[in-house]
Amino acid sequence: MAQLRKYQNISHQYQAQISSINANISAKQYELKKKAAANSVTPQSRAWMTATDDATQRSVKLFNILLTFDSTAEYNHRKKLARPYLDSASLKNNQLFGSDNDGSGGHYIDIAGLSSRYSSSVLSAGLANGNQIPVLIKSSLEANNGVSEDVFVADYDYKNHKFLNLIKLSNLVQSASNN
Repeated sequence: MAQLRKYQNISHQYQAQISSINANISAKQYELKKKAAANSVTPQSRAWMTATDDATQRSVKLFNILLTFDSTAEYNHRKKLARPYLDSASLKNNQLFGSDNDGSGGHYIDIAGLSSRYSSSVLSAGLANGNQIPVLIKSSLEANNGVSEDVFVADYDYKNHKFLNLIKLSNLVQSASNN
């Protein structure tokens, strides 16, 4: 009987050592998995994520400027406000900054009482090429004549924090308001 107890005690000691070793192995495996996950983000993917986040934040600011106005004066002032976000080619784009002159010396925004309010935008980014990533932006606005969603494309220069060659591709949705 004494012999049996002796072997049981030795067995319990070994089981305790095995449990301790298993706990250490689990802790080491957890640390290695954590390090591997951190290392799986390459410098290129980290730069892409940073560029995409920056482009998203700047697109919200830009489209709030582009799509919000209550008068001809505000409509015409958008170009100056958008300068920090756009390259010179985009600033010259009449599709973005066209005149609201009605041909008779009047301004259709003021005459018709048009207004527009930025609602939201969603940015999708492609793969980085040098300091640029191609972006597709879907923007939504609410106007006194309804709701509209438009799609724009550009390259985003994440070193200079500007959208390059921004153009409107298409109008996806336009619905009349119930007013």
